[in-house]
Amino acid sequence: MFIAQGFAPIFEGIGDALEAFALAFALLFALAALAAFVGKVLVSVVGAASAISLLVHVVVTAKRLARGQYRAKGPGLSSPLLTLPGILWPAMALVVMLKSGVGLEAALVFLLSMAVLLFVWFAPWAQHVRALSQEHNVSFAVGLGQVIRANKGRFLLTIGVPLLLVIWVSAATIRSSS
Repeated sequence: MFIAQGFAPIFEGIGDALEAFALAFALLFALAALAAFVGKVLVSVVGAASAISLLVHVVVTAKRLARGQYRAKGPGLSSPLLTLPGILWPAMALVVMLKSGVGLEAALVFLLSMAVLLFVWFAPWAQHVRALSQEHNVSFAVGLGQVIRANKGRFLLTIGVPLLLVIWVSAATIRSSS
């Protein structure tokens, strides 16, 4: 009976299955392209927000330093912690340098973004330590020791936590790119 009907129904069934597979693969590729596009847009938006955060905080910190605002007390927790989105720029530059070699653009982005972050995190403490050491007529190193002992928790939160996060993000990007 099977031979009497011929092979036409079998080939039609295979043809229908191939069309369904082709449609499924086309849909899968379209979804992958959409996901890649959304991913690129998301990375661009997050990168722009990170750059704006860095720019705002470097300007605010520079203005506060010019007014001598950190001389009496040192920095608060808000400025360094709000710059944490800025760690995305050095991390992205590090990934680019690892995947495609150390290019001039990636190296400049990495160095510039890290310099901005370090300025925002360390400059207020440096102004406070300098003012304290001049006031007590001691060296910068002695003043730094006094500031660290007097402000252990705040010092660790404003410098230690952000630096640990930069190290953690850098290590994660290095590990994920290899």
